[in-house]
Amino acid sequence: MVKVSTFAAMTLGAFIILQSMDKLHVWIALRQ
Repeated sequence: MVKVSTFAAMTLGAFIILQSMDKLHVWIALRQ
């Protein structure tokens, strides 16, 4: 059960990081 919640947290964290990186790329592209 602990492994499942840890895996879920890691997946969620990775998803959030990817989303914010995506926004960052768009922001940088708009700034140039």
